[in-house]
Amino acid sequence: MSPFELSSASHRGRFHPRVERELAVRMLESVATIVPTGARAPWRGKSGCPEYFVKYRELSLLDRIRRPFGNAFERSLELGIALERRGIRVGTPLAILRGPGRFGPGRWLYMDAISGEELGEAILSLGDSARATLFHHLAQVIAHLHDAGFRQRDLKAPNILIDEESNPVLVDLEGMRNLGRRAPRHLRIKDLARLAASFQSEGFVRAGVVVEEWEKLLSTYLMTTVDSDLDSFSFREQVTRLASEKAEWNARKGRILS
Repeated sequence: MSPFELSSASHRGRFHPRVERELAVRMLESVATIVPTGARAPWRGKSGCPEYFVKYRELSLLDRIRRPFGNAFERSLELGIALERRGIRVGTPLAILRGPGRFGPGRWLYMDAISGEELGEAILSLGDSARATLFHHLAQVIAHLHDAGFRQRDLKAPNILIDEESNPVLVDLEGMRNLGRRAPRHLRIKDLARLAASFQSEGFVRAGVVVEEWEKLLSTYLMTTVDSDLDSFSFREQVTRLASEKAEWNARKGRILS
């Protein structure tokens, strides 16, 4: 299952194999008008028919010198396909298009538009039982991600969507990496600590989320992962310490924790 390529007079693109050729042609024809008039890069939003979630970037001269063969944004399509192969639910990338932008070379990433809410918003309307179930499923998703050889460097509430069936979906493929092997201990700790910091953010506090709920999530993660080398006590301790450091750093810098 590999991407296919298609070009127009001014743009070229790589497309997910399940995108029909007719749809790929329409994407190429409409790409120049997909970003609203007056909007500047970087831009993101829903657009098109059928509806997509589109991210738009423009490459600066420095980008072209430092990363002449592409970057994480342009590699999102292949990464998304690799995640799909491993059965990990993500915001599916459909196409990456290249061509002239308004002020420099443009890049458009088309993704499935997921109907749902960010984790921090979704939990506001959930009762204790439904929230416990959601956190349980989320822990399993993250364990599967790490065991399959991937990580999310910015694993936080805004990068987790809850779909209409109350299933967690990981988004922000630019923050993900294909490690090519099972995620090592120190990267698991970093990812989980970032998520643990989210559990200390204003939205979670407003929803009445307590520390015991995070501890249950972490317990489910440790029970789900196939990595038997993780020492439960020291692993939990390091995750908690890094999460506290992240929260304290944000407080010192006056940045909102998310």
